[in-house]
Amino acid sequence: MMITLKQLAEQSGFSIRTVRRVLANQPHVNPEKRRIIMELAEKNCYVPNMAARSLRLQQKNCVGVLLEDFSQNASVNKLNALDAALVEKGFCPLLGRITPGAEAECEKMLSTWAGVAEYVVVFPVADNLRINFFQKLNKQFPLKFIFVDCDSTDLQYCVPVDRVGSVRNMVLALAEMKYKHLLYCGSLLTRKKGIEEAEKENLPLKISCLQAGSEFSDGENAGEKVLASGADAVFFDTDRAAAGFYRFAAGRGVRIPEDISVVGFDNELYSDILTPPLASLAHPEKEIAERILQIISGDETEKTPLKMRFIKRKSLKNM
Repeated sequence: MMITLKQLAEQSGFSIRTVRRVLANQPHVNPEKRRIIMELAEKNCYVPNMAARSLRLQQKNCVGVLLEDFSQNASVNKLNALDAALVEKGFCPLLGRITPGAEAECEKMLSTWAGVAEYVVVFPVADNLRINFFQKLNKQFPLKFIFVDCDSTDLQYCVPVDRVGSVRNMVLALAEMKYKHLLYCGSLLTRKKGIEEAEKENLPLKISCLQAGSEFSDGENAGEKVLASGADAVFFDTDRAAAGFYRFAAGRGVRIPEDISVVGFDNELYSDILTPPLASLAHPEKEIAERILQIISGDETEKTPLKMRFIKRKSLKNM
């Protein structure tokens, strides 16, 4: 259980004012008192309550961050990049989880943030219903919501990511690498739209599609149909699905990339340690964090969608 400032004062036998002065490293405090208080603070892993401190000082240096899925590395990578950037600039991140169907709990949480935070970062934004929910909350709480990974640039505070254009550019890059037949194996809308945009370019690259899910088992189960397509390269909705195909390929003696090249999406942490390392589209985590900080600082007017990076690894030929 986390110890409070009041409890720390009671344990040390000194006043809250003295304890606060020591923790703030202020001068003119008896060295012995300082030693006792600091030892107790370290022993009890004391962490200052930044939200309460902000409220006392009438400052709003906290920034709320809402995330739905903590199981996906791609989402957690964005969260970690933002957390590091906020802390570096002196902000205190407040982390919360968006649970589908639990709007009342979300409203209750935001009501506690309203006194200490001005901005709340929401990512990813899955649909317009989610956006409408938070826009309604603007009327209830003095909070400004920053929507990340949304398709619309009409929102006042948003950080759009061009997934469609990034997929298109990846396909163009494969065409330049002289691939003859690309199979898209998936079903996610942004990937499908990116493929469709690439097809408009009249590329010397045949593109075909195979409906499939985005989980590990989906990539593994699609293995036979992927091989039957005759494609020399396959693009999966996620790195998880691509990793599932890796398992199928290993069991069948299929060589990557000699027999077929593989591309994933998300640049998960394990992508670089697969054998061979998996080529993937990487989210612009640092750029997202930088733009959020610019919005919070009042300097950001740019809403041009950020591009993802195509990381070419040895699951592609000649890499």
